[in-house]
Amino acid sequence: MDAFGITVPFDGDLSGIPTAYQQFGIISHNRDDAEKSWRLFDLVVDQGNAVLDDSEFIEAMNQVAALNGKVNFNDLTKILYMLNPHVFFPLHLANNALVKTRFGVDNQIIRHSAEGYVNYLHQLKEATDEAFWELSNSADPHFSDIPEQQESSEAPCNVSSRQGRNIILYGPPGTGKTHHVAATAWLIANGRDCSPCALRSLSHEDEKAAKAWYDGQLRQTNGQVAFTTFHQSFGYEEFIEGIRPIIADETSEGESELTYRYEDGIFKSFCKRAARPIVLGGAEDLGLNSNPNIWKVSLDGTGPNPTRTDCLENGHIRIGWDDYGPTITGEIDYKDGGKQILNYFVNVMRRGDIVLSCYSATTVDAIGVITGDPEWHEEYDRLKRQRAVKWLAKDLALDIVDEFNLPTMTLSTIYRSKMSVGDALKVIQEHNGGDSISEPNDKPYIFVIDEINRGNVSKIFGELITLIEESKREGQPEAQCTILPYTKERFSVPSNVTIIGTMNTADRSLTQIDTALRRRFEFLEIAPDPSLLSENIEGIDLQKLLEAMNTRIAALYDREHLIGHSYLMGVDSFAELKNRFASRIIPLLQEYFYDDYEKIRLVLNDERDGDGFVVRDGLDERYLGNLGNLGNRDAPLTINDSTRWLPEHFMAIYGEALSTARSAETGEE
Repeated sequence: MDAFGITVPFDGDLSGIPTAYQQFGIISHNRDDAEKSWRLFDLVVDQGNAVLDDSEFIEAMNQVAALNGKVNFNDLTKILYMLNPHVFFPLHLANNALVKTRFGVDNQIIRHSAEGYVNYLHQLKEATDEAFWELSNSADPHFSDIPEQQESSEAPCNVSSRQGRNIILYGPPGTGKTHHVAATAWLIANGRDCSPCALRSLSHEDEKAAKAWYDGQLRQTNGQVAFTTFHQSFGYEEFIEGIRPIIADETSEGESELTYRYEDGIFKSFCKRAARPIVLGGAEDLGLNSNPNIWKVSLDGTGPNPTRTDCLENGHIRIGWDDYGPTITGEIDYKDGGKQILNYFVNVMRRGDIVLSCYSATTVDAIGVITGDPEWHEEYDRLKRQRAVKWLAKDLALDIVDEFNLPTMTLSTIYRSKMSVGDALKVIQEHNGGDSISEPNDKPYIFVIDEINRGNVSKIFGELITLIEESKREGQPEAQCTILPYTKERFSVPSNVTIIGTMNTADRSLTQIDTALRRRFEFLEIAPDPSLLSENIEGIDLQKLLEAMNTRIAALYDREHLIGHSYLMGVDSFAELKNRFASRIIPLLQEYFYDDYEKIRLVLNDERDGDGFVVRDGLDERYLGNLGNLGNRDAPLTINDSTRWLPEHFMAIYGEALSTARSAETGEE
């Protein structure tokens, strides 16, 4: 106060003034979002007490509440309250409870919308003449009488629902990271909060619904979820694009040698799927299906010819391999090639798919939609296989290399084109005019990378490590694209793609992973949750047992090598508990501590040499020979036979029954 020359005394009474934790008031840093925030600020300051009657305020508040960052709606109301406490009432647990108890005004009517908040304020003003700051002061949580159960049931999460587009769930083994992926993906797909707090609060019904949805999406060829696992041999070619060998008799037209082609990797294919526009109802009039494939078709080679003229004038496409006859069966030996071409033409092409008529290596002269099934027409001298096509655009001179940066077309009669559905629909729309036949796809798509820290991230992502940044995504103000090295295609990451990675901290510390990856991902810790375990398995409290072991592991090693709760989930008997320790927990501790049994004993609070989890392994002196000259060294430690483990050994891990066990050994009471 002295530094700024403030002379007005400050009494220090801050009761009733809500505070918002600044870390959770961060918004994305692009200019448009900042302008939306300033617009709301200006409206509140300029309009004064009349601001609630201004429709612009409703719009501005909703825009700020929806910003892509971490703007919590309750915190937004606290900021508005600080700007004008005569008009705005801050939402938080104590205030909400007080208003509902005294005046019957329930904050549930707000539903995180400006309209709901304004309605809430009007109801509150009608219910009381008391000033809002006086209400907030009387609701101070330090002396309010809010029921204890209400505090616990309404405690808000500290992270808002607007998570970033790149998330890593990290934690020690057995904490349920892979299990949480399904719930996280489901929450994102439904526009809901996916913070650890929200994950923990999911109902059993929601968890079942999330798992069913997630599994269903993975089973679909064109689902909203894709899954892969990084490993040491995983590379750019598998993830983005690479060169693949092709067996000639499966894909070529009579060629006998091995050939190669460019093939999209799993992430590039997924991004293309997410970017594919939604075909609108008006497109049905054109014969397009909702998810068309795009095929390049050569009509008897390139340039003008009678076959091309016939096809374009009479609405069909024609191909050959007439010697195989009208019916294609599995008995054909394909001595003249064409196996893959015929498979495409007969079995893979669907009604509603798009075909591009290849006029030259770089140009397309017509675009159509398949409207019929394969037919055999004996009236032709050659090229007797035919499918009906509705030509939507003819007399084109479309250079797909210059216009769309696509590779030149090859002589192969039929293959899938690299042209995107969006580009094809754009050409059709421009040629036909009228209403739009497609709209951008804004459905959330989730790409899951298990064990993301086990791969060489720089090698796998390549130039895309920049493009996955949220501000660099397609459609964003700072959007960027790249020219891919093999196919020379322009490529960018769609804004509707969320990447969820899982990371086992026992494999590699957060500080050891690629720094470029760390900067571009949000990290959500999935920690061990002992509360999910039973408190009584034949007198053994599994919750305390896990807490005790993890406390000691953190002291002896670090927090990244704890034991997850899933190692003890579902244990319903002492026999099963012993089995879990013998087959899973003890081996994990041996791995953590490199078979240092003294530290394993400390973790298990095992202080007895003669019995317990870790014992001295007596050596048979008959086989020692001259090794007996080594002196009276202690016998090496080893893991005791699990059949000798007793309930008190497990209770001793968390400090109970230890004295009882010792008394039993000595016969004391």
